[in-house]
Amino acid sequence: MHPSLEYLLVGAIAAAGAFLLTPLARRLAIMFGAIAKPRGRDVHAVAIPRMGGVAILGGFALALLVAARLPTLHESFRSGPELPWVLASAAIICAVGVIDDRFELDSLTKLAGQVLATAIMVTRGGVQLAEIYVPGSGTFI
Repeated sequence: MHPSLEYLLVGAIAAAGAFLLTPLARRLAIMFGAIAKPRGRDVHAVAIPRMGGVAILGGFALALLVAARLPTLHESFRSGPELPWVLASAAIICAVGVIDDRFELDSLTKLAGQVLATAIMVTRGGVQLAEIYVPGSGTFI
């Protein structure tokens, strides 16, 4: 399989996984009372279930698990970031989002959860930002 097709497959799996998990996330949101009720400044006129991040996390996890087993991408997972810690960090971000959807957290609490997830992803997961490409200026290290 051509490497580009592997990327396409992983993207399609993430999208399909999130799509298929959305009804479950909707039911969970209704069950836990994570509903966005219409307010004067909102666009929607009816109550909308939240917690879509749960479906996105599921699609992301499924895509990573498949990518780790594909011939070309497999090597990236052997020498790259620690997959369980990356998923744990994503789960923390999702959990903060779920709690916020239900109880409307203040911004400092959300930031603390995001900083914790980032710290775990960098220190335990080994994720690094090695370079930044700026169009017209080149790559910065």
